[in-house]
Formats: sequence, structure tokens, C-alpha cells
Amino acid sequence: MSRIAFLPHSATLGRVLAVVAFLVLPSAAPARAAAPANNQERLGQRVLHLAGGGVLRGSTRKVNDRWEWRGTGSWKTLQSWQVVRVVEERELLREVKARRDDLVPGAEQRVQFWNWMADEGLYAETLEEVGVVLEDAPHAPEACAFLATRDLFVALPQPPPMKEATESGTDELEDYLRFAAAAPPAARELCLNRLAFDAQEAEELFARELIHPSPGRRELAAIALGRLAPGETGRALLSHAIFDRTEQVRLACASSLGAADDPAMTLPLSRALASSSPRISQRAAVALGVAGYSEAVEPLARHLANLSTKSAPAAAGSPRPPAAHIFVGTQRAYLQDFDVEVANGASVADPQINVITGGAVLDVRILGTQTVSLRTRRSTVRHALQRLTGEDFGLDADRWLTWWNNRPSNDSDDSTTSTTSERR
Repeated sequence: MSRIAFLPHSATLGRVLAVVAFLVLPSAAPARAAAPANNQERLGQRVLHLAGGGVLRGSTRKVNDRWEWRGTGSWKTLQSWQVVRVVEERELLREVKARRDDLVPGAEQRVQFWNWMADEGLYAETLEEVGVVLEDAPHAPEACAFLATRDLFVALPQPPPMKEATESGTDELEDYLRFAAAAPPAARELCLNRLAFDAQEAEELFARELIHPSPGRRELAAIALGRLAPGETGRALLSHAIFDRTEQVRLACASSLGAADDPAMTLPLSRALASSSPRISQRAAVALGVAGYSEAVEPLARHLANLSTKSAPAAAGSPRPPAAHIFVGTQRAYLQDFDVEVANGASVADPQINVITGGAVLDVRILGTQTVSLRTRRSTVRHALQRLTGEDFGLDADRWLTWWNNRPSNDSDDSTTSTTSERR
């Protein structure tokens, strides 16, 4: 059983991006009131780089050639030899913006940018930048590897071991999962890294979480299953990629199907393209684009050709939704009277039965309908093809099929895999 170490515990969600000071300062002491001197620096937000390699960020000031720093408590005085470099926070933030604007697209360049920010002590900004990538691609390899190997001093809750959580109840585990589901993408990834479960335990846990009422919990489960066992849980991921009511959950499931690295996952989704339900067909096209398999290009192009042969229904004003009536009531039978007949020397009483009907007639009508236009469906397929191939032939299905059939055989996979590997 392989287990991953975790960072110290923090109880509040609001501190997920709070920077914590892990450097022990043996010579630091509470600051005393000092008389004004010429060698003072005014109070401001700065980043102090320390001799031991640590970083302190927050309110700082310089009094009598000594820097003072205040985190969440009182002022602390640092010895002059402890501080090796001081940078104004606003200057760093301007540098972040400039580097972001000049950033060349590519995984390697992004990782270099993140490492520079982390070296400068901008941990919160680093998590935000990594989160932008994970928001679009929860399994992006460069982002996952960076968070798994780089020390980022952020406060996160401590997950309970699976065995203890099972024996003593699930309150601690429930709190941890609730925190992880509500956390930003980068913090959510760190929470998954800190889970001390083996693969089988985690698979059982998140397979149950995939049907949780909370969309955030289902999204967390889909991402976790894609990391742990996407092949074994492929059926559940396929189902939720199409039928889940929340778009973010559907996208997370489709991304996890791509993480399985199994082209056979595209077959059920390709069959769903031909569904009589426009909604299901559209969701299948989106899932194929997000999963990122080159095998989905030809089915999508043929589906676009089929959609191109269809014509939109002629507009006929605003048709009224269907309406009808329904009766809800009861019927009671009762003996109303007797019919007396006189015969030769005898009399016969004929009972008369009647029925009382009571109830209400209710109006039943469809308040509204939702449809997916052909234009929307074609646009969805086009975006999926763009995402898979990096090309753009618009809505011309013939050009898509011609390009796909005439592409060089030696780089048939490179043209699609290179585009989608960065996204996963």
C-alpha cells in the first residue's frame, strides 16, 4: 500500500491559500517600541527572503537596521543576517503580470513560470495560475506533476486514514471531502494528493461519491476516479458523461475517460451521436472532444455530415404547448328506490340503483419545452473537432473528412495527440 504524506491541519476553508511560515527563527523576538531613526523603512507589504531558504510575506517595516514582520500575531524582529533579500510585493505582482503577458504557450514554459512565482514566495498566485490550467484540464500532466513535487506552503486539512475513518465513523472523512469539493482546482488537487488510501479503497469510496447529491462531490469523485482507476470505472464515467444533470460533472467524467488512455471508450459515445434525442447527441459530441481520442475524429466528421443534410423546421410563429384536462374524482353507488309491479295475486319490488360522481376537472398543460437547434449541434461538433485536431474547416463536413482521409499516415496520431496531451 502506497501512502502520500500530508501537510499540517487547518480548520477553516478561508485559509486554503494562506501562507504559513515554516521557518524556525531562533533569534527572533517580539519587537519593542523604537525611537525614530534615519535608517527606518515605512510599513508596507513585502516579501522577505531568509538565509535558511524560507520566505516571509506580509506587513513589514525596518527599525534600527532590523526588519520586523507581522503575520497573524504580534510583530517579530529578525536579525540583520537572517534577511538576504527584500522585494516589494507590488513590484512582484507587476512582474507576474508582465511575465504572464509574455508567456509562450507550452507546458514547459508554464512550469517555469510557476516555479519562478513559488521561488518568489507568491504561493497564492501560483495556485491560482495552476488552477487556471486544471479548470480546463483536470488531468493536465504538467500541473499535476508540479503540485505533487513542489513544496507550496499552504494550509489544508488533514485527511483521516481510511481504516480509522471506517472504524470511528465518517465524520472526519465527510468534512475532508466536503472541503476538497468546495476548494479551488489547485487546492482540490493538493487534497487528492494527500489522501492516504490505497487504490482499491479509494476506488470504492469515490465510486459511491459519484452518485452523491452534491454536484461538487460528484465532480471530485469523477476526477479522483480518472486518476486512480478510470478503466475499471469506465461504465459509470460514461453514464455520467452523458446523463449527469450538471455540466461540470459531465466534463470531469469525459476528462477522466481520456485519462484512461483506452480508445475503446469512444465507442459508446460514438453510438450516442446517433441518438434520437438531440440533447444526448450534443452531450456525446462534447464528451468526445474533451476525452481527446483521435479515434473520435471520423465519427464526429460523419455526424457533422449527417447534420448538414438536415434542414431546420420552418418557423410557424409561436406554437402553443399541448394542453389537456384530467378528471380526479370518485363514484358512489346507492339504492335510490323500488319500482312496484302488481301481477296476478303477487307484488314485486324492482330496486333502482344510481351513482353519485364527485371530483374536480384539472387543466394539464406543458409550461415550456427545450430544444437544441441544428445550428447549436453543428457548432458543438465543430468545436469538438477543433479541440481534437487543432484544425478549423468550419461546418464543411466534406473538408473535415477529406483532411482526415488524406492526412499523412506517419503523423496521423501526432496531429491530435499533441493537441490533447497538454489538456489532460
